Amino acid sequence: MANDEGTPFSYPFCGEGAVRSADDTMRLRDFLSAQYRYLKNLRIAELSLSSGAGPERFSGDAIACVFLCHDDLRFLPSFLEHYRSMGVSRFICVDDRSTDGSREFLQAQEDVDLWVSARRYREARRGKVWREWLMCRYGFGRWYLNVDSDEYFIAPLHDQMPLSDYVAVLNRRAIRRVAAPMIDFYPRELEEAVFHGTNGEKPWEVAPLFDGGDYEGRLEQAGPILLGGVRRRVFHSDNHLMKYPLLYWDRACTLGASVHWPKPARYNWTTEWGVLLHFKIFSDLAGQVQQAIQEGQHMGGAENYIALKNHLEKAESSNFIYEKTINYTGPQSLRSRDFLKSAIEFRENT
Repeated sequence: MANDEGTPFSYPFCGEGAVRSADDTMRLRDFLSAQYRYLKNLRIAELSLSSGAGPERFSGDAIACVFLCHDDLRFLPSFLEHYRSMGVSRFICVDDRSTDGSREFLQAQEDVDLWVSARRYREARRGKVWREWLMCRYGFGRWYLNVDSDEYFIAPLHDQMPLSDYVAVLNRRAIRRVAAPMIDFYPRELEEAVFHGTNGEKPWEVAPLFDGGDYEGRLEQAGPILLGGVRRRVFHSDNHLMKYPLLYWDRACTLGASVHWPKPARYNWTTEWGVLLHFKIFSDLAGQVQQAIQEGQHMGGAENYIALKNHLEKAESSNFIYEKTINYTGPQSLRSRDFLKSAIEFRENT
């Protein structure tokens, strides 16, 4: 995959991704810029620690998971289990005024630092300010997982290499980010896809399907751009799928305009591609969409949610299956179809 701006690329992959070496030289302007952003975001974020050990007790090489939560109680048990199994030992969460018991559940978890804010998600620039300030506060020069509570990251070498070993190899190779498109999962029949998240239930057990093709990728100056999936095919909603959930946070880093385009852009050119399993489509989709529109916290006046609403009101069928639908049975479902890519061989470890 070449680094030429505007060049299309195939997804799932054909061939290797391209990587640009990260410049680890820290310049004075980077340091001053990071300090300025930290102080500016402190005023905007208005975060306070509700429960947990806090940043003072976070040290060493541990990988923390930064995530946002708003009325996502049904995801939290499987979400925490998923990332704990990957080796995450600290969760840093901002709860955006949940009323479904999410906040109380998180307060009871010993490995969760729960933060709250006087501001809402939209006022915090759709959570970008919260994320940036927290990663600065918990420390530069370390790896973070940066996700939402309905996103389950599958690393390129998931179930083949421990995450701690994997990031050690990334450090040696001066690779600073792992790309992971946000792939929407859907059920066989919408009306039957009731997900409560209790008794060890996983979201992919209720909504196990995803689109195996018809994605549109192109290379831009800010990094790869990817469109497609069931929300484009069925709901005619052009969501930007690219994210970088595993990232090394140094003093040159910001989240740019959003989590889809972090800076420096040179870090976004990477050989390492995982997947974010993303879950929105269950039997209560219409109610969730209506709530999102009414709350008005999302980008562009919740235009993507409005597109979902319009389709649901007109749709004659709630079956989203087509000839390229894939049934997810584990990471191998992604690996065998080239959704996962890495230049690191499994035998290489620390």
